[in-house]
Amino acid sequence: MNVKKIIVIGIIIFIILIVGISILIKYLDHKSEKIAEETGDPGIVIDYDSQTTQKVTDFVNFYTVVDCVDAYIDRLNIRNSSYYGMDENNNYSLRVSDEDINKNIYDLLSKEYTENNGITVENLREHIEVMEQDTVFVPLQMRELVNSVKDRYLVQGFLTDINSNFIKEIYVYVNWDVSNNTFSIEPIPDGTIKNIDEIQIVNNNEAIEKNALNTVTEAKVNYEYLCKKHLENYKKILLCLPELAYEYLDDEYKQERFGSYEKFQEYLTDNHNAIFGLSMARYNVNTYEDYRQYVCVDNRGNYYLFNETDIMDYKVQLDTYTIKSEEYLKAYNDLTQSQKTSFNLSTFIQMINTKDYTHAYKTLSEGFRNNYFPDEESFKNYIKDNFYDYNVLEITSSKNEGNIFIFNCLIKNGKNDAENKTMNFNVLLGEGTDFTLSFNV
Repeated sequence: MNVKKIIVIGIIIFIILIVGISILIKYLDHKSEKIAEETGDPGIVIDYDSQTTQKVTDFVNFYTVVDCVDAYIDRLNIRNSSYYGMDENNNYSLRVSDEDINKNIYDLLSKEYTENNGITVENLREHIEVMEQDTVFVPLQMRELVNSVKDRYLVQGFLTDINSNFIKEIYVYVNWDVSNNTFSIEPIPDGTIKNIDEIQIVNNNEAIEKNALNTVTEAKVNYEYLCKKHLENYKKILLCLPELAYEYLDDEYKQERFGSYEKFQEYLTDNHNAIFGLSMARYNVNTYEDYRQYVCVDNRGNYYLFNETDIMDYKVQLDTYTIKSEEYLKAYNDLTQSQKTSFNLSTFIQMINTKDYTHAYKTLSEGFRNNYFPDEESFKNYIKDNFYDYNVLEITSSKNEGNIFIFNCLIKNGKNDAENKTMNFNVLLGEGTDFTLSFNV
C-alpha cells in the first residue's frame, strides 16, 4: 500500500472518530437533561431561600455543640487551672499574662462578632464578662439553621458554680465549620432573648480559621452517655431551677406524688444532700412507638425515669411505684408471694429514704397505724428519729404465718456501715400491687 492511500485511510478514520464522539456527547447531554428533568439537578444542595430554624434532632451534634460551649465557658474562667502552675519557689501561681488569657478567649470568638463589636485582645474584657470561678454549663434547648453553608446553632442553658448554685441563664451562637472541623462562639448579651422559639437564626458563612483551641471533637454518644447526661442535667435543674424541674415532671405523676408545688419544694429540701451527691449507678433504655424511656438508678438505689420525645424534651418520674407501668406490673405479677412481699418491703425503705412519708404512711396496716401513728406527722417524726437518713435493707431471715410474711432484717446506715439496727417487719399482700406492713416499735 502506497503512502497516499495510507494518508487517505487515516483521514477517513479520523473523521469517523470525530463524528462518533460528537454523537456520544450529544447523547450524554440529552441523557443528563432527561435525568435532571426527572430527579432535579443533583448539584443543588442548598436552597438559601428555604433556610429555617428548627430543633436539633441529632444527639451527636447536640452534645458536640454543648462541648464547644463548655470549652468557651472554661476559657472565660481566669482562675482556670490551665493558667496556673508551680513557680520557682514551689508556690502555686498564675503562669500566664492577662493578655494570654484574653487571647485564648478571643480565639474562640467568631471573626464577624469581633469585627462588628470592635473587640480586640486588648479591650476584650470591656465586651466579654470573664469569671473567677469554675462553672458548669447546663444545656436546656438548642436550635439549628437548616440549609446553611456553615452549621450554626443557638444554644440556651444556664451556669452554676461547682456547688450547684445558680449563676445566670445564657444564650450563645455556635458556628461549626465542617470543612476544617472548627468552631467559633458568638455570646448573646444577657436578657436579649426571652424565648428561643421566637428567634430566626441568621446565617454566618464566614470561614473559621483553625487555631490551637477551636477544634471540634465529636461527642461519643451511646445509651449510657445519654442516661448520664439526662441525670446530671436534671440534678442541676433540681438544685438550681426548682420551678423548671417541677414543669419537667409527668403531669399524672406530679399530681399523684406531690399534689402541689409546695410539696415538691418540701421534697427538694428534705433530699437536698442526696440530690447534690447523686450519681448514676445503673441504667436501662426502653424504646416505644412515640418515645424512648431512660431509666436511671442512682447511687442510693433511687429511680429516675425520663420519657423523651425529642432531645431535651422529656417528662420525668422520680420513682417507679407512684405510677406503675405495664412493665412494672408484668414483672411484679411474675414474682412469687414471698418475692412480692420482700419487694414491697424494699419499696417501703425506698419511700422513707426519699422522705416520701405520705406514700409510706399509706402502707401501714390499719391497726398498727391507729395504735402508734394516728397521723402522718407522728409517723414522719418517728422515722426521722429512729431510721437513718439513708437506710440499706438486708433481710437475714423470713417466714410466713398464714398470709403474713415476717422478715427479720438488718437496717444499715448507708453513710456508715458500722451503724446498724435489727428490725422485724410483717408484710401482708393486698389486691394487685397493694400491701400493708407493720414493724417493731
